[in-house]
Amino acid sequence: MSAGVGLRVAFEHAPIGMAVVQLDGLCCECNPALAQLLGYSREELARLPLFDLTHPDDAPVSALQRQLLLDGTDQSFALENRYVKKDGSVVWVLLSLALVRAPGQAPQCYIAQMQDISERRRNAETLVRYAEEIEDLYQNAPCGYHSVDARGYIVRINDTELRWLGYAREEVLGRLRTADILAPESRPGYETAFQRLRECGEVADVELSLLRKDGSRLDISLNATAIRDGSGKYLRSRSTLHDISERRRIEALLAAQNARSAALLRTAGDAMLILDGEARVRDVNHALCRMLGYPREALLAMHPAQWDARHSALELREMLAEGCTQSHVYEAEWRARDGALVEVEIHATRVTLDGEGLLYISARDAAERKRHTRRERAHRRVLELLARGAPLAEALGFIAEAMRGERPDWSVALSVIDARRERLRLIGAAGLPVELSAALDNLDLAAADCPAALAVRACERVMDTHLTRTAQHAPAAAAAAAAGFASFWALPVQSATGEVVGVLSVFQRLAGARPDKQQSALLALAGALSSIAIERHDAEERLRMAGHVYQASSEGIMVTDAANRIISVNPAFTTITGYAAGEALGREPGFLGSGETPQESFAGMWRALQDSGRWQGEILNRRKSGESYVGWLRINTVYDQQGAVLRRIGVFSDITERKKSEEQVWQQANFDALTGLPNRRLFRDRLQQELRKAERSGLLLALMFIDLDKFKAVNDRLGHEVGDRLLAEAARRISGCVRAADTVARLGGDEFTVILPNVDAPEPIERVAQDVITRLEQEFSFGAETAQVSASIGIALHAREPMSLDELIARADAAMYAAKSAGRGCFRYYAEPQSAVGAEAPAADGAGEPKLPGTRYCRA
Repeated sequence: MSAGVGLRVAFEHAPIGMAVVQLDGLCCECNPALAQLLGYSREELARLPLFDLTHPDDAPVSALQRQLLLDGTDQSFALENRYVKKDGSVVWVLLSLALVRAPGQAPQCYIAQMQDISERRRNAETLVRYAEEIEDLYQNAPCGYHSVDARGYIVRINDTELRWLGYAREEVLGRLRTADILAPESRPGYETAFQRLRECGEVADVELSLLRKDGSRLDISLNATAIRDGSGKYLRSRSTLHDISERRRIEALLAAQNARSAALLRTAGDAMLILDGEARVRDVNHALCRMLGYPREALLAMHPAQWDARHSALELREMLAEGCTQSHVYEAEWRARDGALVEVEIHATRVTLDGEGLLYISARDAAERKRHTRRERAHRRVLELLARGAPLAEALGFIAEAMRGERPDWSVALSVIDARRERLRLIGAAGLPVELSAALDNLDLAAADCPAALAVRACERVMDTHLTRTAQHAPAAAAAAAAGFASFWALPVQSATGEVVGVLSVFQRLAGARPDKQQSALLALAGALSSIAIERHDAEERLRMAGHVYQASSEGIMVTDAANRIISVNPAFTTITGYAAGEALGREPGFLGSGETPQESFAGMWRALQDSGRWQGEILNRRKSGESYVGWLRINTVYDQQGAVLRRIGVFSDITERKKSEEQVWQQANFDALTGLPNRRLFRDRLQQELRKAERSGLLLALMFIDLDKFKAVNDRLGHEVGDRLLAEAARRISGCVRAADTVARLGGDEFTVILPNVDAPEPIERVAQDVITRLEQEFSFGAETAQVSASIGIALHAREPMSLDELIARADAAMYAAKSAGRGCFRYYAEPQSAVGAEAPAADGAGEPKLPGTRYCRA
């Protein structure tokens, strides 16, 4: 491929807009990306001046930058601009413009590049919302969270735990230790658990009783993890607390109900028996008889040690003695009459009936309870992993291991769909051979025929119970069959909105295997936990990205609460205002004001916020150093579920330099650089305005054209520098002859104009003309050099008849040349055969009677 063809391919397929632009703004050529960005076809862009699509607010700065390129000041520039698309919408682009000129030759064209940066502009509006979601997750979690330093003091605590305990945050942080709020009977258990925490790194399911501020008790289950530094030194602990007060209350209530409901003992579903103080069996129910296979009479004659396969009579006596003083729970294995072992969970509770102390014992098959316990702990563990920001691989790996722990005959894989929704990535697995793991990773969702890919495409459960049927044309199925698996289950993992975000795969060596009710429940739980993990991971990734944007944004951001107090600022806030975060937090944004913004502006801002929740506009603020700056501020409101104001988010930027540039561009575009007078452009604008006013009011409008006689001779004799000084002095003298409402302008060279609105007689017009002539005839002195000029003035009048701006200018210009022809140093009016004032036109020498007596007219 030649270099030219390569450049053409790069131009046509570039991801950003590119164009070759003529000096007049027309596109010689543009690529498809530019047409798509602006919403025009390439043919339409070829007929449109590209720079005319610049947003009006950005056009002056863009024009100035292009002028700097043409002047040779810059070789290229990059500028963030808004452009108006064909449909009227506005897009933010990063415009890069370079001027092409051959060495020693005039400029030829521009090379323009445009990149859409609208998304980056919008990011700032969402980043605070994501940051708040993270904080809300921690503060309003259904369980309590706190961190304890190495001395035992609580250094961080969430709102949920504060509500439980009844303390204010400032009463706890750095002031209370966990030991300070423990019930006395829980302190030994806590000290033991804390010692184990420091040694092993974590403790789980430690049941304790805490004392609230009002003295009431709170029963909790505590899980804690140790935080260490790089050398392994213990720094602090992080704890999760679950309120189990209701559970304990119910257990106590059940014990009381059991004491009052002894008559129901024999019909209860759980195996039950009652022992007296000597551990003799006083009663049993039918469930115990069914469990052990003995008749009731036989059990009443036996000692519990005779069917307990794990504990001796002495051990049982000690355990039961403990149960006589408090409720006691333990696990045991009971041997049935046929020799089978039954794993049971024993609940022993002391009750009093008719003044006799009895031990009420219930026994339940522990297999189901353990299954539920394992699943509950797995659920809690996954949530804890997510709460502390563990990697997704750790959470999904734990889910896979937990499933395999309950079903050792299963091998489990958890895969996640990538961001482009094209491939499945294996994230967590348990019991998978290496070859099968490799085959499952990076699956092409569109091409693969294995159950995992099919489950995503169909959004339903897919079960291949005979792998040999698909092993020939599906590599993943072939790898599973080669590893000795005969069944391959794939279940789509769906988000809360129903979107498939991953796949749960299960492999078994048993052909034809299908999940039963318990297995289906396990799969559903694993799928739900995986969905939570994947969605939370994706949300945290978005929040992390939003946090990076928040920290790296060049725009200042501040967040206020419902009382308009600042609760968060980003680094750019400090860069722009000079105030550190600690100096701003807790204050109202008004402290940034300069005092120069009108109160009406603030009133309008608050009306807009109350009506729509949004406002944007310019504000004049003051930095910490005392320097004023112009800011562009955008405010958005975040509401709570009840519709009340929760947060207000202000995003602002310093536009001082841009305003100065715009003002400079406007000044250069409308005023003469030498004299400071309005230039031709501003003169025409003001003349047009005065013409409209004259047509409405019926008053007379006069236009003077002033030309300096003999100026060229002075310029040639004394040089251009003296000539420029003379023009500046002439402008000052002319300006001193007119009213404040009049306009003096320089059209170029030695030509000046005066617009005299709202006159109703010739005397004021002629008085101004004669003053100008008199003052300009006075000698001009420039050190040792002097110069003498005069003025020829042409006057055109606009009465009541309609007249265009160009027609009025042409008349004044013709009258000025007539004054020169009349000998210079004088003024002349313009006249036609039938003048605007209704009189017969005078001859060239001024004969005749015009409507305005005393005026001198000339024929154009």
